[in-house]
Amino acid sequence: MLLLATDLDGTFLGGTNAHKQQLYSLIQETPGLKLIFVTGRGLGSVMPLLHDAQIPTP
Repeated sequence: MLLLATDLDGTFLGGTNAHKQQLYSLIQETPGLKLIFVTGRGLGSVMPLLHDAQIPTP
């Protein structure tokens, strides 16, 4: 199992659309990878990200 813990702003959500899609595809295609969001954001601002079809969910 692989564990990827990442900040959201500027790290996971930043960059060009092409770079984000490349990262998100890599995450979705890696067997055994577990994703964790590490953020100082409030729960209310993180919940919409969990329902965005383009963003991999933890």
